[in-house]
Order: sequence, then structure tokens, then C-alpha cells
Amino acid sequence: MCGILGWFEHLSEQTFLDALNLQRHRGPDDWGYQRVGHNLHLGHRRLSIIDLNPHAKQPMTAAQGRLTAVFNGEIYNYQQLRQQLTEAGYRFQTEGDTEVLINAWDYWGSDALQHFIGMFAFAIYCHRSGELVLARDRFGIKPLFVYQHNNYFGFASEVKSLLALMPNQPSLDDAAVSAYFSFRYPLINNSFFNEIVPLPPGHLLYRSADGQTRRQRYYNLSQHIPCQAEQISMAKAGEQVRALVQSATELRMIADVPVGAYLSGGVDSSAIVAAMARASRSTVKTFTIGFSDDGYNEFSYARQVAERYQTEHYEILLSNTDYLNNMQRLIKLKDAPLGVPNEVPLLLMSEQLKKHVTVVLSGEGADEIFAGYGRLFRSSDDYTKLKKLYRGVLSPQSTLGKNLIQRYAKRHFDTELDHFLYLYRYQDLTEHPSLFTDRLQRHDMLLQQRQQFERLFDECPQADYASKMMYCFEHLHLPGLLQRVDATTMASGVEARVPFVDHRLVEYAFSLPMNIKMAWQSAQAQLAATELTGDVVSEQFDMPKAVLKQAFEHDLPHSILYRKKVGFPVPLAGQLHKPMHKLALEILPDGVMVSADIISRAGLLTLLQNNHTSASTKQAMLIWMLVNMELFLQHYFPANRGPL
Repeated sequence: MCGILGWFEHLSEQTFLDALNLQRHRGPDDWGYQRVGHNLHLGHRRLSIIDLNPHAKQPMTAAQGRLTAVFNGEIYNYQQLRQQLTEAGYRFQTEGDTEVLINAWDYWGSDALQHFIGMFAFAIYCHRSGELVLARDRFGIKPLFVYQHNNYFGFASEVKSLLALMPNQPSLDDAAVSAYFSFRYPLINNSFFNEIVPLPPGHLLYRSADGQTRRQRYYNLSQHIPCQAEQISMAKAGEQVRALVQSATELRMIADVPVGAYLSGGVDSSAIVAAMARASRSTVKTFTIGFSDDGYNEFSYARQVAERYQTEHYEILLSNTDYLNNMQRLIKLKDAPLGVPNEVPLLLMSEQLKKHVTVVLSGEGADEIFAGYGRLFRSSDDYTKLKKLYRGVLSPQSTLGKNLIQRYAKRHFDTELDHFLYLYRYQDLTEHPSLFTDRLQRHDMLLQQRQQFERLFDECPQADYASKMMYCFEHLHLPGLLQRVDATTMASGVEARVPFVDHRLVEYAFSLPMNIKMAWQSAQAQLAATELTGDVVSEQFDMPKAVLKQAFEHDLPHSILYRKKVGFPVPLAGQLHKPMHKLALEILPDGVMVSADIISRAGLLTLLQNNHTSASTKQAMLIWMLVNMELFLQHYFPANRGPL
């Protein structure tokens, strides 16, 4: 795990190194620099995980001097690939996975990516052709940002290094700001800077010696979704899921440094700890974090799992002072406003666990493949019910009709996508007409957002509606979560690994029928659900992540497997409301967003006045997002720099 930087231009070595060292937190153990070809500067900050010897540093040249690479990530099956390449005649000078990656590329070309099990963002330069290739892993676990303008071209693990080298000041991407308030993240092809874009997951970018670029998609999950889901018993599917989770976890325990795990006490992290305990010869180290507010930590559940597997367990208790003091620091580390409130606790937990481990396993990705967001995924059934209401087949006075109207009022959804966007959109900007200005609601911008979702729906026409929802979550929601875990761990020089994003497990999960992932509790429960909407049905009459629970029914207590889903709780409407509201009053009314006509001052003051003493969770979240965006803009687009 590391930070990488590349830049085409005549510039001094020191200027380049200054930009590279902005990522020192990603790689505190070592660094490397090399200038290759026609003014291509390559840099690397190293966090030593596998082969701690200094001779394994990067940039690394291999394949008999033909290729030079900088690489961020891990190829977990590198030992098997090394054996194959050795049999093919390659000789190795190091013990790690970077040289395996380079030689694999030399041997297989871009087909090497199909052999990799891992997380990666890398660049490979060919000394013969002068071609540079960038690659990012299948689901975007590791970040890779690209800058391209006129003859300038650069790439980096973090935006800040590119901002330091760009010849001009950046400009704000309004579409990303709009998507942030609507969905909590920019969508897949955006950063908050117009000039810098992420390389999409599962893609390659080629830059030829004459500066021409082309992008190519090398991985498409929809090609692994069958036209008809396999009919399989819950028991059989559970066996296969358990085996895949075990394999994914064991591969991610490979390291030459101490390894631990986040343990929230939920199903996902608990399953990983169970798998680690089965595979480990030493005591597993586990970490949990929470607030002192009643109901805002899950320590008791985490302790059950820690005690069951006799882990070396650490609990970290947060105060609201810890939270506010570190929120702005994390925005600068991430080069973006925070998307979810629990990013700050994750940062603080990473700093604590760095004292004990360098690698941590985390449970991101399970909800997206096993239907963990039950209230939303079960609501896919509502669309079929609504169509009956629209056609007059279902009476508005019936029990179901009344329930549908209570949830959706008189809204009419022409397509599944319309219905999904209504459910998925976190904030509807049109519901705050006095707060958000037209700058964030231009027709072309909103159409572009819709087209991102529409493209994903169209990629898997063979899937049922709930599976299309999950496909969108895997491609639009998950990358935001992965960016969160990358930023918060790498800020402390910790490598996070995510077993549930192993592509073998993801592909298998998407091959399963939905009733294996969201199972009915009984035939009677299924019958009762016909009169209800999905938000009421979920976890009352069905069981989200049923196959994962089946897979670990003998490994985890009932109280862990079958308790209701709880997100990482942060008391925005509790102990944090007053200090957050105070900060909002201090920075927002005369802030950058008001001066840039992103929000209305009058509408803002009305919002803050109405929520002065208390706020609903949703209103508290809106205020939190406004504060985040303001802090971000003040740092990256200060008012004295001119109009955004």
C-alpha cells in the first residue's frame, strides 16, 4: 500500500518531490523517484507490507529492463503467479508482488489483470514504445486520479499532489457538488475539480509516446450475471459463500507486518473475525469505536465476538470535541468533503490501531452483494404494487393501496429507474427551493446524473429490479465507501483490506437468486408482506443477508447474526447537534457557498433557525453536509481567489 505520482513535463526534481511528499502519510517507510523516457517523472511513497527489504522499493524496473512501474495496492495471489512466471522463464530479484506485477504484464499484457486477485492502482511505462498504461482494480478499492490538459498529463493516488503541479488554479465541478448533496458522493466520473477525474474502476488508460490517450474497460460485472439465476438451496449457497469468504480473508492476511480487524459487532465484521480466527495461529487483534451517548456504540456486541474468539480487543471511546477537531483535518487529507459522518471515527480508530497493526481487514462491500440495505432493496416489490394502483387494478381504499399512498403520496413513477432514484436520493434539492440555488439544479447536470444510473440499469437487462438496484450500489455507492476507508486508514499509514470486495465472491453473490439473499422468514410472513410496503417489510417479515447468515450460523451467536441492521452511529442529532449548529452559524452565512451562489443566505438562516435547539436526523445530516462543503471550499477555493 502506497502513494504514487506521475507527471509529464519539464520540471525540477525538487518540485516533483514536494508534490509527492504531500502523500507522505500514505507511505511513511520509504520513497523513490525516477525520470524515464521523455520527461516522465515517477514517484512512490512506500508503506512496507510485503518484502520489507529496501531493494523492493519503487519505481521498480523489471522484465529485463523493459518495464518500469509504480504500484499502490496488493496482488494477494502473487505467490501462485510468481510460480507460473518462474516456470515461464522469469527470474526474480525481490520477494514481493510488484516485480510479479511487472513480469506478469510483460508476459500476458493487459490480460494479466484477469489473473490478479487484489486491489491495485498502478502505472507501467514501456521503455521500448514510450507508452504509459494506467490501471485500476475492478471495483475501485484503490484510488487513481488523472489530470490531462494540453501537453500536461499526470496521475496520483491523491488529488493534492496533482493540484500542486497543475499550471493553473482548479475550478469547482458543480455536478460533483450537486451529486454530493443528492447522493453524498460525486458520481463515478467526477471529482470536485473539473480538471481532475478518477480513472473508473475496471479500466485502463493508455498514453502513447506522442501524447494520445485512450481508455479501455477491462472488467464488466454484468458479464458474470447469468440470464437466469441458479436455483440452489440456502444450505448449498451458504457453504459456497463461507468457503469464498474464508479464501478471501486468508489471502488478505498475507503480510510481513501485524494484521488486525475492525469489529463493529455486526454480521460483516464478525464473519471476517471468525474467518481470521480459523486461519490464524496467533491471537487476532480487533478494534471497535463509538460515542459515549447511549445507543451510539456497539461495544457490547463487539465484545461477544471478541470473547468467543479470544481476540486481543481494543475499545476506543470518542467525544464530540474529538469529532469536531478532526473533521476539518480529514477533509484536507481526503481532498473532498466527507460523505458520511463515521469517517471521523474511522480516522481516529486508524490512528489508535496503528500502534498495534499495519494492516486491518474491514467489512465494506457485504451489504452491496448480499442485499444488506433491506429497506431499500425490499422496496423493489413496491414498484410492482404501484403499477397495479396506477392501472386501477388495486383500489386506493384497500389496505395495500392506503399503505402505498401513505409512503409515496401521489407520486407516479414511469420506470423502475424513476422509482429507484426516488428511494436512493439522499436529499432532493427541489425540496429545499429556498436553500439551494439554480446553480446546482441545471437541467443538463441533472440529466447527466440520471444517465449514470440509467447506464448501469441498461448494462444488466437480464437482472430483476432488486438486482439492478444492487448493481448500482456496487458501482456508484461502494466506490464512495471504499474511498472513505482508503482515506481514513492511509492517513495513518494503515492498509485496509476488504474481503467482501474479492471479485470471486462478488461474482458468485450476483449469480444467486434474490430470495437467497433476502429470504422470507416464513410462508405466513411472505403472505402478510403482500399488504405492506418494503420499508415496513424489511427485517420484520424477511431476512436481509440471509445467505451470509446461513454461512456463519455455526460461527457466530444468534444475537449477532439476527439483530437488526445498524449503521455506524454518529450522534449528529444528539450530543453533536449543538456544537455542529454553532459551527454552522459561524462559517456558513458569510461563507464561500453563499458568495458563490451555491446556497441562499436567507434560506440557510431559515434552516438554522428552525433547527436551533434540536433537529431530526435528516435535518442534522443536511447541516453537517453544508458545514463539510463549506470547510472544503474554504480550503481549496478561498473567496479571495476569485469566482468559482
